[in-house]
Amino acid sequence: NPAFYDEVDAHIQHVQRRVIKPTISNQVMVLCGRFFFQHELCVALERLDLDCIRVEYEGISTTHLAANVEECCATARPRALITVGFKGCDPDGEVVQIAERYGIPVLVWFVDDPRPNCLAFQAMIHANMFAFCWERAYLDWLSTLGFGGVASLPLAACSSIFDRPFTGSSELALSFVGSAMSDRFLEDIRRKFLWDPQLQPLVHSQAHALLSGHRTIFELANIPLPYEDTKNRTWFTSLVIHTASGIRRREVCRALSAHGLVLVGDPEGWRSVLGETTIVLPHVDYQTQLVSIYQRSAINLNITNCQMPTAVNQRLFDGPLAGGFVIGDAQADASELFEPGRELVTYESTDELVEMVAWYLNHPDDRVKLVEAARVRIRAEHCVEHRLQQMLQHLE
Repeated sequence: NPAFYDEVDAHIQHVQRRVIKPTISNQVMVLCGRFFFQHELCVALERLDLDCIRVEYEGISTTHLAANVEECCATARPRALITVGFKGCDPDGEVVQIAERYGIPVLVWFVDDPRPNCLAFQAMIHANMFAFCWERAYLDWLSTLGFGGVASLPLAACSSIFDRPFTGSSELALSFVGSAMSDRFLEDIRRKFLWDPQLQPLVHSQAHALLSGHRTIFELANIPLPYEDTKNRTWFTSLVIHTASGIRRREVCRALSAHGLVLVGDPEGWRSVLGETTIVLPHVDYQTQLVSIYQRSAINLNITNCQMPTAVNQRLFDGPLAGGFVIGDAQADASELFEPGRELVTYESTDELVEMVAWYLNHPDDRVKLVEAARVRIRAEHCVEHRLQQMLQHLE
């Protein structure tokens, strides 16, 4: 008699939602796996003298995950449950439903394009869930989904990893850490929707329109396609954005090859697009090896992904905190987070970047002054601890 038990279950959940009240707690629950920022959030909570409850979600069933979350909610009554881009949440919504029943707010921090992330989880969004996004261009769209609140929250430096004494050595003249976003990278996106190779010319034309400023990331959703459903259109848009990002990266890196540019990560991808003689170091681990690249490079190059119309990426925070000099592209948020010319230098075009690289390679004292000023600002305002405090303030 499933109808009978559905009625009983609905009544119990209604009573639980009505009688369980949120409490002021010194504990915060974080859904943890191997995804970006999860471990760093846990460390930052401890630095703020808050108790972090790590709920590991990788390698366990949804049933066990839900049971672990239920136990934590019932016994610890945490102040909030934090997930990075819904990572750790099950598609059926059991995890967030448990938090809702216990009156525990769910804080979702998007550090990537939120549209693909929200595809599988839109049905579970409710008023006791708050969305924070590193890119403010997505805020209006997020506001239409039913979150109880939406706010801008930039990325930040992981001080536990990158705040290290600077050695001052510069074995590498110029480096860029990142994927080539070659065809092998893009194939992972094409597998997520009904890809038709005949769409390839459209992908490239829209990617170039995006790079030239004739198309925005949101206008991509309105172009004629052979399908109208949200999933296929969303992943097609993602494919165009990452195709454009790959084109931008290759053009910039090709222009700087004469200045001793060393690429780090994705050797196969870079050599497939720039040639077999391209200097590429193996992939480096974010938590243990990246700090060394920042410190060993006279100049660390930044090339922002096209999914970020205004925001700045992680490199502008982690690099200077490690003592690395970074030249960034002229994102709108850069001038709001840092003082241009004193804490950060940015380029408007590839030609300007080539001139800046030549200048700063020959002026190490100027590099040191900029890095020292940036480190002061980052330690005072732009660490993960600061972002956590901003998130938790929304609950007061």
